[in-house]
Amino acid sequence: MRLLAIYKICISYSLIVAINEILISTRLNFREVLIMQETEEKGVFMDGLDEGIKTIVKNSSEKALNSILKFIGDKYGKASVATGSAFKLYLKNSELRYNKVKTLADMTEPRTLEGKNGIYVDVYVDYKGKRISTSTVDNMMQISNNIIVLGSGGTGKSMLMRHLFVNTQHRGSYIPVLVELRKISNADKADSLLKMIHSCIEEFDVRLDQTQFEYSLRSGKYLLLFDGLDEVKEEIRDRVENLIQELSKKYPRNGFIISSRREGVDFNELETYTVVRSLPLKKEQAVELINRIGKNGDKVKEFSGLLFKELFDKHKDFASNPLLLTMMYITFVDNNIIPEHLTDFYEAAYDALYKRHDANKDGVFERDYKCKKLGEKEFKDLFSYFCFQSYFMQQYEFNKEEIFEYIKNGMERLNLKELIENPEMFFNDIKDIVCLIVDEGSKFKFTHRSFQTYFAAYYTATQVPDEQQKTFLSKEIRNQNFIREDFFYMLNRLEGDRFSSNILEPGIRRIMKKIKESESPEVGLLTIMCQSVSVHERRLLRGVNSAKHMKIPYERKILMLYNNIYYKAPIGKDKEEETIVKKLEKMKQESYLHEIEIAELVALKQKDQTNDLIDLLISYLGIKDLLGELSKWMVLQENKRNNIKKERDRIKMLALL
Repeated sequence: MRLLAIYKICISYSLIVAINEILISTRLNFREVLIMQETEEKGVFMDGLDEGIKTIVKNSSEKALNSILKFIGDKYGKASVATGSAFKLYLKNSELRYNKVKTLADMTEPRTLEGKNGIYVDVYVDYKGKRISTSTVDNMMQISNNIIVLGSGGTGKSMLMRHLFVNTQHRGSYIPVLVELRKISNADKADSLLKMIHSCIEEFDVRLDQTQFEYSLRSGKYLLLFDGLDEVKEEIRDRVENLIQELSKKYPRNGFIISSRREGVDFNELETYTVVRSLPLKKEQAVELINRIGKNGDKVKEFSGLLFKELFDKHKDFASNPLLLTMMYITFVDNNIIPEHLTDFYEAAYDALYKRHDANKDGVFERDYKCKKLGEKEFKDLFSYFCFQSYFMQQYEFNKEEIFEYIKNGMERLNLKELIENPEMFFNDIKDIVCLIVDEGSKFKFTHRSFQTYFAAYYTATQVPDEQQKTFLSKEIRNQNFIREDFFYMLNRLEGDRFSSNILEPGIRRIMKKIKESESPEVGLLTIMCQSVSVHERRLLRGVNSAKHMKIPYERKILMLYNNIYYKAPIGKDKEEETIVKKLEKMKQESYLHEIEIAELVALKQKDQTNDLIDLLISYLGIKDLLGELSKWMVLQENKRNNIKKERDRIKMLALL
């Protein structure tokens, strides 16, 4: 009898192990999972299960199976995870949140992202020169399980992440989890990234204990969507990258997708991730987007017609960007104009949003703003102060108290305390009337980060004096590990002469002095341009990314600014890059270096090893042309300054007469 009992125990244990292994190795289609959940209370777990499990079930009684699953559930937390019962509420509640979005075109009510009357337009990413549709997560996972989606501001990265979330729910291949990385505000939160992912599930009325959560991660059920890596503060970004990399290595059967802006992030720690780049809209996609988001039938028809006939081709840089295209539409509907420049777009869009909620009844102009004493200019100045301060604090998400503090400080700074009773009134206006701040539950964020950037530049241009500009912005350029390219571009558009004289000219003057001190102008400029630039992943990083853990030197930052604003250095030939990389790779192997710093090679002056390489780099990076453009620009700035001086002297003389 004792032997028989031992035999039965062994058989039962073997059955448990077999079922366990099948559950781990099988990723269930979520539609099947829901079927299973509906029959769970009756003790029927067969529907939708893998054939291997069905075979075992057929040879077992219902009672025995339920007992085994209960044992597995109690011991490993697997039964509820495997059947999907733990995620029924999660999927229902999370879809309600993420499938509804407010658009800039209509901030009064949320619109459906996916499904009937959905506003989402499928976009494409570039992967090794191929256009890959993002219509389904399956397309993305064919590239890699670990993906970084790069895109400039306004290309719809956050919208893409929401689309992938909802689409994954509908397809059932994974259980999606959306993690907004901007919520990581300090090192402690960075270190608790796994806990943060867990809480992203539990906030939708799901209770998973740690054991269940760990099992579900190991079983490969999740698509983890990390939105906005560039929004993580610089001092903890490497740590966050490292933690994401560790997670993807520890739980490799899950899908991992990260979104980020192009500038400012090196992805040093994300060694297993494949980088893809979001592609601009084509004309047909642009027209489709307007037809989906627009609600004014006649205006939609008129604008989409113009867009197809001429506007897209004329304003391709703007019209191919979803955010800027939406702003084009807004300004057309409200003002019947199409701005020519990027800063004009933001100005026109703000103007439209500011005036959109004004009621004009029977010729009587009325507004329902809380801050009725605040004029249009004062309103704009105070909002700009808030954007300026939060932008340079690298803060993109706020609670009410934080916003109130910014507004209070702005009221004092701009002498507006007599016009506003309390900060909350202004907060309600920018949230409910102008709609530039949106409610994200317990936190608030900008309708789009580009508004924060533009108005930070606007405040710098209109409220910060010359000397403070020189001191503050020069310090920012020296200390930061990245260039806020869009900020400086906008600042230049708003006040090009001041920006050039306060920031660029002193930097370029210093560069030209260093060049004169080198053995040749070309080698001198090459050395500056390639400071901290390295060969990484068999590619030459052309003055864009820095070597691992290296600060970008001041002079190179100035060159990057100049290049992005005034001059576009010619792109070398692919064969040249291939030859350069091969030579550098060979030198790396011979010297046993992990990375090669190009500037160090230039400094070596070992002609027998580097002379031909230096010549190739000068050719590839267009050093001679850039040197010529810098000289011309300096002459132009000198002439402008002389003309201004002459005009001032003339005015003084006329005043004396």
